[in-house]
Amino acid sequence: MSDNSPTDAPRGFPITLPTDESSREILIKNLKHWATTTMDTFEGVLFEFQPSSRWRQIGYPLDPSTRTPKIVDTSPGTLPWTPWDYCAKGCTHFPPRSQRARPTVFDEDKTLVITLTEALQTGVGSASQVYKGRVHLTSIDVVVKLYQMSRVGDEKVLYGLLVSAARNGRNWCNVLQSFRTECSAYEHMKDIQGSHIPYVHGFFQITLPHDEPCIAVVMEYIPGPTLREYAAVNPNPSADILDAVGGSLANVTHAVSMKGISVIDCNADNFVITSNLEVVHLDFGWFIPVSKIHRFEKLETLVSILKAAGFDKTAVNQWIVRRLTDPNTTYIAAFDVPMSESARIWKRLGVRVAPVGGIEGERAKTPVPSK
Repeated sequence: MSDNSPTDAPRGFPITLPTDESSREILIKNLKHWATTTMDTFEGVLFEFQPSSRWRQIGYPLDPSTRTPKIVDTSPGTLPWTPWDYCAKGCTHFPPRSQRARPTVFDEDKTLVITLTEALQTGVGSASQVYKGRVHLTSIDVVVKLYQMSRVGDEKVLYGLLVSAARNGRNWCNVLQSFRTECSAYEHMKDIQGSHIPYVHGFFQITLPHDEPCIAVVMEYIPGPTLREYAAVNPNPSADILDAVGGSLANVTHAVSMKGISVIDCNADNFVITSNLEVVHLDFGWFIPVSKIHRFEKLETLVSILKAAGFDKTAVNQWIVRRLTDPNTTYIAAFDVPMSESARIWKRLGVRVAPVGGIEGERAKTPVPSK
């Protein structure tokens, strides 16, 4: 510890949640110190990740009483029954994905030596600082996320988050220490790592150069634009392209949901499109376990993500209509769409239902894109 660092700094990994005013003030003082002594960027810094420093959070880190929406019939640390349970032994709704090769350098008994080469998402106000890195003496690129609590916000923001966290724990796990929820999510999705989501090579307990305790995750680097970046240069893709991108997004959304994960921060920047138009889902720092009430909400999420990314809204409506009216469609079964709710779903998706034969008030079963 540096000579000018406070002597009453809370130590250990992870930092303990302060539940009283005195310990909260100590943590704030140390976070303020670390915020002023940290480097602006860790580009060029070499880190060693030792096998003995690996960290795991397997169970869901929040108590059931803090979950929104409420979930019943589940105990702390477990995931509830989901409407996708019938896919547990193999999903027939979407084509299987091949798994990317995982280099042996990432075996759990090996020390990882990584130099951070490029800042991807850094700055004050973020739950994690994200860098691209290169494994020492190889040509293998990785992503390294540093969960640096001192950069989540200024002193006032941090104090408010700590007070809130002391009451219900949500801001502690979802914001100040989002590695807890993210690690739990990746543990539950081990068998779709390397296909639908990145490989995670480990969560590690480290100390940053300015002596701030930190959890870092090393994961697979997926080259390619985000969904938003792709839509910026392809706002009006052909029907075939939108079918491929939308279908791949549906595939990964279903695969993640099938593992009992419902991502709260589900935006277009958290999806990368590979060169073969496969969509890979990133970032699981804020999730809740899936429950039955989420079943067809994920279908609506697909449409919202594509529109928010910047794709033409009419084209997106046409895409979802094609998928839902195709006689060979698997979407209705895959997302457990209740047909009794179909009219409401069409409306919420921004799709109107055409009148039949001009008879006022009568509706066709086939939806058409809204204008």
